[in-house]
Amino acid sequence: MHITSEQILLSSPLGYQDQASIELYKNDFFVHTLESDHPFLIFDIGQIMIANAIVISNRNINPEIKARATGLKLAISQNFTDWKEINLYPSEDLSYFIALSNHQFRFIKLSLEGGKNRIINLKGIELFDVQIPAKTKQPQFQVHRLISGTIINGIYYHTYDWGFFSNLTTTLQDIANHYESIDVISNQYSFSRYKDAQGLNTWNAYFAKPNKNSPPELLANNIFGKDTYQHAPYNQIDFTVSKSLINDFFVPNKKLLSRFSAIQKKYRIDFEKTIFIYYRGTDKKTELEPASVNQYLERLQPLLENDPSLNVFLQTDDREFCESFQKQYSGALTILDELPIIDGDDGFHNLVNENKFQASLDFFAIVLLMSQCQYLLLNTSNVSFWACLYRGHAEGVFQIDMAVAND
Repeated sequence: MHITSEQILLSSPLGYQDQASIELYKNDFFVHTLESDHPFLIFDIGQIMIANAIVISNRNINPEIKARATGLKLAISQNFTDWKEINLYPSEDLSYFIALSNHQFRFIKLSLEGGKNRIINLKGIELFDVQIPAKTKQPQFQVHRLISGTIINGIYYHTYDWGFFSNLTTTLQDIANHYESIDVISNQYSFSRYKDAQGLNTWNAYFAKPNKNSPPELLANNIFGKDTYQHAPYNQIDFTVSKSLINDFFVPNKKLLSRFSAIQKKYRIDFEKTIFIYYRGTDKKTELEPASVNQYLERLQPLLENDPSLNVFLQTDDREFCESFQKQYSGALTILDELPIIDGDDGFHNLVNENKFQASLDFFAIVLLMSQCQYLLLNTSNVSFWACLYRGHAEGVFQIDMAVAND
């Protein structure tokens, strides 16, 4: 029995899914994930069965392609909740892997760990000596595939797995489109850059339990279901809808609010007397042309001239911008030091190797802090987008970005 790509239930982001690639590679591979630190595939066979052997065929083009499967792991499950890891026996040249099963299962999970930018790229999976156990109770299973995840029995499993607030943006889009079908959110298969151990659902470590109260008429044809919207002018956000969705699914929990208070106390941030500057640099410049320090100063100086008592805070991941801003700005400036400031073009989420979860809590708490300040000077990014969503309005927000028309 051959497993097909149609039986993929959940996966890290996939590539080569367009019709031209499928036709070109149809005899060479059947699945190809995009690069990820923790790529995975979960297949739903559709019913509980027994197979004496599972054979995974690797792509056999050259040693480099074959080596992609080094460290491949296999697990099986009857109910999608309880997983049993099964030993894989690779051939000497890694051209195939054999698992001796003889266990009942419906779901097959393949994964890779250990190393950056890994790819699962296989030629095929085949089950041998398949039997359907008599009188086996099949699990009740309702599945609905979305843009960035899958709903399984009312649980939304997010799988997009990029930056923290990018993950929130794509989750928001799926919720906006499928609000009635989602009761619980799990990030078990995403947020990998913000976990000290993979496979954990850490969603509730950031957010309170969902409390759905949005009326259907409010969500009808809402903008958040049509686009991820992080690159749009923030003064055009429908804050009535966003406030309702945040109150339903994205309320920060007590632990996060405690960190929020601790950082506020550390820097003695007086929200009514603060201008908060946020600059997302490093790899962001591959998406949008970055604003210059002068563009920030042009917005900052009139605010200070109008009220010299205002304090200025800066949060950035980009050392070049940080040092340039310090040289050109002559006033008092506080730079937050909870998160790393980086040389080069790689984002901090790819560089933090220890205490990743704590770094994500600090990151989230800082975004909540900036959302509450009297003035926000920021560039276009998912972080800026969520700062505005938690702010609940765009008053006092200056979106400094050459790709977006400012007020």
